[in-house]
Amino acid sequence: MTMTEAQPLPTTDDNANTWPAELPVLKNQFAGKKDSILFCIHALQATPEIEIEDVKQQAATHGIRVTAASLNAAKTLLDPNGNTAAQRPRPAAQGHAGRPQRPRANDVDAEALIRGVVEKIEQQGNVEAERLKATVRKAIAMLEAVVAS
Repeated sequence: MTMTEAQPLPTTDDNANTWPAELPVLKNQFAGKKDSILFCIHALQATPEIEIEDVKQQAATHGIRVTAASLNAAKTLLDPNGNTAAQRPRPAAQGHAGRPQRPRANDVDAEALIRGVVEKIEQQGNVEAERLKATVRKAIAMLEAVVAS
């Protein structure tokens, strides 16, 4: 048995009474871990499928605050090669409604993207130039009207 492999606790109806005796053993075996994580290890060894609410209730009797993160850390320590939540494959990302999903990096044609950006800039520039030309024409017409009167 390696240093990180946990020794199973005897299965009893009142496993909570073994906590004070088990704590020094677990502190030695899992040095540097918080008591909340050690308590979760203790609880998981007695009942591998224990629910978080049950662990919280048991821990509260010993003055220990347990969170779901503590329970997940304990599960990871007990089974480092297990399929934990962090290691499970995630579903494919869904785009937001009305917003197209970005293409993957290997599906992108860089040249086409650059050409598209350049074309858009040129169109914006042409629109701006036409607007300026129209404004100058109006100003010239107003000046001609003032000079003619």
